[in-house]
Order: sequence, then structure tokens, then C-alpha cells
Amino acid sequence: MVGMVIPRSSWKSKNQGTRRVKLTHRNVRVAYGRGKISNRLPSKEEGGSYFADELVSQCSLNKTDDFREFFGYVWPLCSNEGALRRNYRKIMEVMAQYLTNDCDAALSVCKLAPALARDLGAGFLPHLLPMLKSTAGVLFMGPTLVEQNTDTLRTVFTVHTMLLKSVLIALAAEPRTLKELFRLYFTLLGDQRQHIRRLSAETLAAMFRGVEDPRVLSQVFTMLFSEFRSATLEFRWAHASEEDSTSMVTAANALTNGLGKLLFFSVMGPTKLRENFPEVFKLILEQMEICKVDSEESCGTYFAVRQCFALLCDTLDSEKFEPVWPVLAQEISAVLQRCSGPVTDEEGRVKATLQLTRVLQLLGSALFFVGGRLVRTPSCV
Repeated sequence: MVGMVIPRSSWKSKNQGTRRVKLTHRNVRVAYGRGKISNRLPSKEEGGSYFADELVSQCSLNKTDDFREFFGYVWPLCSNEGALRRNYRKIMEVMAQYLTNDCDAALSVCKLAPALARDLGAGFLPHLLPMLKSTAGVLFMGPTLVEQNTDTLRTVFTVHTMLLKSVLIALAAEPRTLKELFRLYFTLLGDQRQHIRRLSAETLAAMFRGVEDPRVLSQVFTMLFSEFRSATLEFRWAHASEEDSTSMVTAANALTNGLGKLLFFSVMGPTKLRENFPEVFKLILEQMEICKVDSEESCGTYFAVRQCFALLCDTLDSEKFEPVWPVLAQEISAVLQRCSGPVTDEEGRVKATLQLTRVLQLLGSALFFVGGRLVRTPSCV
């Protein structure tokens, strides 16, 4: 077995010719001789693997030299299910090598990740974050801005959605991995390019929508906001010594905007609110009250919730907005009860008052503008 293969596009020109000849002769029987592999695709019933099926499929679609070399190196490691399970770590190393180099094989290699996750099942969870990092790196490759390449954007975030769904149950039971996932995605949610923030929010929201247990979903949202507040504080502390704070404010606003989009896509369906909207939106509103009074992280949480609420107002017409009113009314009623109770905790009363002010601000914005039109006050309010 030869050592790690380096994508051809990353070789220096003085070595390119020599290595190309060596690799061509070494892999010619496997990479270029279709009859040497099989006359038909392997299947799971015959001891094959989803990864091998997808690898052969991508080989027929990507005729570049870079992907042919990748195919020639990886195929002996995954030609059957037993070989795949013995060599999947080596396969991931080779995939990472091609995904982190600007070569013609990167996008096709990215498409192989969901098939590998499907073969490994729950055993893929320890490798989820490295694979997400490697595939996300494709977004930042090349001399031109990737926003002009819609195929790259669609492929990377579709792959992320499939990877997250494949390990959703196991991921929900691993708080440490979930925290690291949020930290990783904060980089994408806080990207300066708006379309990157939107696509990353849609991807992570798809994972949230797959969590059906209300208790687990509550834990997920609590962890998300907790990591967001920690990340906001760490970010501001790291930039505290900078004389020009413009870049710091811009980046912090981008992350807050990205979190607001994530909350919006968590409750919004293709054309209307999702069935579990009351439960999820109640969890979102409660997060505004957890922070310390008038702290920076509290303001960031409120601005993210307000961004989510503004998107709901802009997207829904008056009829489809109806489920929002009862949730706001219940939250206002609950906060009023806490404010009118006995004065045993002054800080708690101040927090409840601040929460009431913010919920009323959300209510006020909805009363004046929903779906581009003025609306009347509903009876429940």
C-alpha cells in the first residue's frame, strides 16, 4: 500500500511530471480499467457498501485526473463492506487531504461523505466534526468568491444536512459533541456573506426539526444559547484591546443575525409555521430571560430573537400569523405574575420586568406590521 496521495493540483511543477507518471502506472489497472473492477455496481446485499456505490458513480461523473487518482487510491480500501470497516479511518484521511486542497476532485469527494456516514451508522459520530470542517473548507477555496458557484454551495450544505440527520439520535445524547458542533457552525452563522449565514442557518435548523422529544429539544436550545453567549463574550474579550472596534461590532452583528435566521428556520415551514411552533417559540422567548440584566450577552440574545420575530412579520400574512398571538399572550401573562409576586428577589423582579419590556416590544412591532400591512389587535391580547 502506497503512502498518502497528494492532489495533483497542489504539487509543485518540478515534481508534477514524475509523480504523474508513477501514479498513472501504479493505478492504471484499478482506476482506468472498469472491467477490472466489476461489470455492475456492488450492493449491500452482496457485501458491498453505499460508499463504494457512490464512489463508482462519482467516477463516471468526474473525469478529471485528480479524481481518478483519488479513486485509484481509495477503491482498494472500500471494494467491499469488510474492507471499508477496516480502512475507514484511512479513507477519511485521504478525503481530508483532497478536501483541504484546491483541486478538481474536492466537490466530488465532498459528495461521498453521506454515503460513508450511512455505512458506519452511529460509529460515524466521533468523526462528524472533522468531516464537517473538511467539507466546509470547500466553501473558502479558490481565488474567486464561492457565492458565484451555486453548485458548490448547494452541495456542501446538502452534505452537511445529510450528515447531521444520519447521526441525529446519537448526537442529541452527546452534549460535548453538540457544543463543539455549535461552536463550529458559529463560524458559518457569523460569516460576512449573507447567503452563507442563510444556508448554514437552514442546515442547522433542519437538524433541530428532526428532534421530536420536547425535553431533548429544550436541552438543545438551552445549549445553543449558552454557547452563543459564551462565544459572544469570548469574542468581545479577544478584541477588547483593539482601538478600532468597527470590525468587532460588524462581526458580532453578523453572528447575531445568523442566529436569528437559525431561530426563524426552526419554526418556519415552506409556506407556514410548523405544527410545533408554540412549544419551540416559547423556548425561544424564555432564553431572553436567562441572561444577566442589561449584560452584553443578554442584548445579543434579545437582538437574535428580535431578528427571528422580524422575519416572521415580514414573511407571514395576518392569517398565517395567528398562532403567534397566543404564545406572546401566555408569555406576557407568566411574566406579569412573576412581577406582581412578593419581593423576595430584587434581581429576579428586575429580570422579569426587563423580559416583560422586551416581549411587549415584540408585540408592538407585530401590531403595526405583519406581512407588509397594518393589523388589528387580536382578541387574545
